[in-house]
Amino acid sequence: MFCSIATKIQDRLVESPLLSPAETATYDAQVLKWFDELPSILSSSEEPCPEFLQRVRLIMKWRFQNIRIVLHRPYLLTTALRRCVWNNLNADEKVAVGKCRLVALKTIEEISQECMPDLISGWNAVWLCFQACMVPLVSLFSDASMPEEVQKWRAAVETALQFFESVRDYSIAAKRSGDAVSKLYHAYKAYASSASQTPTPMPLPMPPPQYQAQMQYPVNTMAAQMQLNAQANLGPGPTTFHYNPATPTWANANDPTILNNFWDDMMWDTNLPDMLETPFGLSNDYEYAGTAQDSGNGGACWMHGN
Repeated sequence: MFCSIATKIQDRLVESPLLSPAETATYDAQVLKWFDELPSILSSSEEPCPEFLQRVRLIMKWRFQNIRIVLHRPYLLTTALRRCVWNNLNADEKVAVGKCRLVALKTIEEISQECMPDLISGWNAVWLCFQACMVPLVSLFSDASMPEEVQKWRAAVETALQFFESVRDYSIAAKRSGDAVSKLYHAYKAYASSASQTPTPMPLPMPPPQYQAQMQYPVNTMAAQMQLNAQANLGPGPTTFHYNPATPTWANANDPTILNNFWDDMMWDTNLPDMLETPFGLSNDYEYAGTAQDSGNGGACWMHGN
């Protein structure tokens, strides 16, 4: 049932990046109803259960929290792009943004406290915690109007960084995730420091977000592009956009070098390469030992191949 609801949510977000408040609330209610109707042994972390079920129960709860973050995150992003502080949001935006922030902070706190010392827990926890970290980071960059909330967001990011460090033996992606979050957090500190010393410019007015009703998209993508171009009074050919991910503009208002080439460093995956032949040619901090059981008892658990 959860997979069915989550798939519907993700399909709709592919069709329309910003769902209407009513549709968002409907999907959120379905997810909450599913979780509330679970047997207490699966929904309550305080109820005793067999050891083999503890890991399943935790990961299922983290994924439940994650889909709620994904559902409400578009509102956080649109308000951040418009540079809207909390008091300037309308009622629907406050509900969605508030839920996104609350669930993200709760996810970070609970994952850091509950993650079990094994590979399955570690790999899931790192990925879901990394996604949750983006919420307080975006909030830090976009809204400094509530000092008490800013402190909560900073504390959540610092908790996540400590968690990434503590779980490195159980996730190959923990170090990279921690580095990515750390660089963004340091960029925020530089941004906040410079912003406090210069007058804040008046944000440009932007049109309110447009919600798109559910619709079917043509299978022929070229035909769909031509149709969209015709509606926008563009030529028949596809529109070309030029974007350099190595120089993001959202954090470079005061120092263009803050995050240069950062996104290239974030390209990592969780597949263990075959490194039985040495030397493999890597010469950085992410040199991984062989995937066979030859790393010794002192190596990280994910190096042992079992």
